[in-house]
Amino acid sequence: MCKEGVRQGQSAARSSAPSKSYKKKSNKTCNYSYGRAPVLREPWRTSPKARHTLGSAGMSELKLYLEEEIRVVPQQGTPELPVLYVSPAELIRHILARQSAMTGNQKAGAGMFVEVYGGVAQAVVSVDTGNEDWTQPTDFDARFYIARTGNDGWDFDRCRFFVEEYLLMKLQLASPVDSELRYATPGVVRGRYYQKQVMIGGSFSLLSVGDPSTGKAIDLEFSTNSDGRKYFDDANSFVIPLSLQQLAGMSPAVAMSMTGSFEHAIDLTHRKELLVNNPSQVVNGLALYAHAVTTKQLTAASADAEDSCARELVQSFLEQSHTLRARFEDPLRFLRSFLRSHYTARPLSALASVVQLCSEIAAYEDLVELPEGLEEHRDGQMDLSWMVGELLADLLLAAVEHADAEVEAMLAVLKVAAFARSPGGAARDEEEERAVRVEVGGGEQAVRLRRKEHACEGAREQCETAADCLARRVGGSMPGWQQSLVAEVCGLLRGEAGSEEEQALPEEAAVARSLARRLEEAGEAGLAEELTDMYMCENAEAGEETEEE
Repeated sequence: MCKEGVRQGQSAARSSAPSKSYKKKSNKTCNYSYGRAPVLREPWRTSPKARHTLGSAGMSELKLYLEEEIRVVPQQGTPELPVLYVSPAELIRHILARQSAMTGNQKAGAGMFVEVYGGVAQAVVSVDTGNEDWTQPTDFDARFYIARTGNDGWDFDRCRFFVEEYLLMKLQLASPVDSELRYATPGVVRGRYYQKQVMIGGSFSLLSVGDPSTGKAIDLEFSTNSDGRKYFDDANSFVIPLSLQQLAGMSPAVAMSMTGSFEHAIDLTHRKELLVNNPSQVVNGLALYAHAVTTKQLTAASADAEDSCARELVQSFLEQSHTLRARFEDPLRFLRSFLRSHYTARPLSALASVVQLCSEIAAYEDLVELPEGLEEHRDGQMDLSWMVGELLADLLLAAVEHADAEVEAMLAVLKVAAFARSPGGAARDEEEERAVRVEVGGGEQAVRLRRKEHACEGAREQCETAADCLARRVGGSMPGWQQSLVAEVCGLLRGEAGSEEEQALPEEAAVARSLARRLEEAGEAGLAEELTDMYMCENAEAGEETEEE
C-alpha cells in the first residue's frame, strides 16, 4: 500500500511537467509563451500615479502577514491527519519557484510574481499611510497569473499540483517516521486539506486552506485573464505585486491602486466611500455589495449612485439565479460559500450581510427587467424567495446559539431580525436614519445595516418563510432562553404585535420587554431581570438626554 502511494505520487509529478515536444510548439495568434505569465493589459499597471513605494512601516506590516503561521486544519475522516502550519511566504515561494522552473529560464523567478490583494493589501497600505481606521484581515489573498497552453483545465491542474506538492511535503514532515502518511499521495491533500476549491467562469480557480474554526485562511487564486478581473470595488482596491527577489527582501515592494490614482484611492478609503465600476459586469456582485455595506461599512457617494449600483447588482443576481435554476443548480451556491469563508465564527455578521442582501432584492426586484426568456419564468422567483428564507432561518438559528445567554448578544439578534422584517421607511436623504448599527463583544462583531426607501413589502415573504423554518427547528432539548429567543425572533419576522403595554414603548424597549416576558415564562428569571434592568437604564439615560436638549 505504501509503495503504491509512492508510485502514484511519482506518476502525478511526472504528469504535471510539460513534455519537450509541447514546449517547442508556438502559437502565433497567442500573446503567451509556454510556462510564462501573460502580459497584463490593465492601464493602471503602467501608470506612475497608481504606484506607491512602501516605507518601513508598510514593509514591516507586510512581513508580519507573510511570515504568520496559519493553521491548516484537515477535514474529519480516516486516517486522522495532523494540523499543518504554513506561512504564506513559504507557500508563495514554492509556487513561484515551481512556475519559474517550468519556463526553462536560467534566471530564477524570471517573469513570475504574485499579487497580494484584499484585506492584507488594504491593511498594509493603511499602516504605511497612517490611516488608523482599518479592519484586521482574516484571509491572506494571493493571486497568480498563469500561462494559457490551450488547455485551461490542464493549466489549473498543474497549479493545484504545486500547492498539493508543498502541503504533502509539510504533511510528511509532520508525520512520525514510521507513519504511512510518509507515503501519502497528493489525493490525500486534495480530499482533506482544502477548505475551498472552485473554478469561476473558466478564467480563474480558487483554492483555500486554513482553519474553519477561526476563519484564518490562505486563499490562492490562479488566473488566466490578462485583461484583469472585474473587481467589485476597483477604486477601493490595492494590490502589492511581489517577485521572489522582493520576497527575499532584495528590493522594495510597491503598492498599486486599481483606480489609476493612488492618492484618489487613499482619499476614498479615508471617506469609506464605495465606488463600483460597471456593477453589472461584477460576478456575484450582490453578495459582495452586502458584505461591503454591512461589514466594511462603506457607502456610495450619493443616494442616486447607491440606487443605480444596487439596482444593477440585483438585476445580475436575479438573472444568474434564474439561469442556475433552469440548469437545476443551486442559485445560492456562491453566497453559501462566501459566508463560510468570510464569516467563520461570526454568525451575527453573516446574518446581517444576508439580511442586507434581502433588503436590496426587496427594494429593486420589481424595477428590474429580466431578458426575454427569463421574464416568463419570473414565477420561479417564488422558489428563490423560499430558498433565501430558509438560508435566513439557518443563519438566525446559528446567531441564536452563538448568543450563549448573553443579554447584549440576544438583543443584537433581535435588532437584526426586526430590520429584516422592516428594512424600509427611511427617506433617501436621511443618512443617520438609514443606518442601523449593531455591535456585540466589544466590537468583535460590528455591522451596519442600511434602510431602503421602499423595501418592506418585498421582505415579508422571505421573513415569513424564515419564521416557519425556524419554528420547526425548535426542539425540547433547547435551553429555555434559546426557545424564548427563537419565539421572539419568529414573532418579529411575522410582524406580530406585542401587548398593549409593549406597544406603547419605543421599538427596542418593546422588544426587550417582550423577550423578558418570554424568559420569565420559561423559568429564566435571572436573565429576564437582567434584561429588564438594561432597557430601563437605557430608557432613563435617553430621557435625561431629551431633557437636556
